[in-house]
Amino acid sequence: MDIRRNRIISYAISVMMIFTVFFAAFFISAEVGHHCEDEECPICECIELCEQTLHNVFDGLVILAVAALSASVCMLSVSLWQIHLTESTLVSEKVQLN
Repeated sequence: MDIRRNRIISYAISVMMIFTVFFAAFFISAEVGHHCEDEECPICECIELCEQTLHNVFDGLVILAVAALSASVCMLSVSLWQIHLTESTLVSEKVQLN
């Protein structure tokens, strides 16, 4: 039951992140040509916040990709090392044990 709950939570977080990225990009593209009235324009502040969110999400994805790649390389090297160790045995070389 705990694994199912964690899976549902992770799917919900993934969907929320996808919607956040989609709507942030949509908002930036929709409001990029607005006319600023003063220095503290709320639309400019919101655009800056959306850009910061997109940068944080994509920086996190890059870190995740690097971590996944390094874990894959480590698992591959360990599995190749284990294959190399078990490649040659006395039985596989048909040595008669007298």
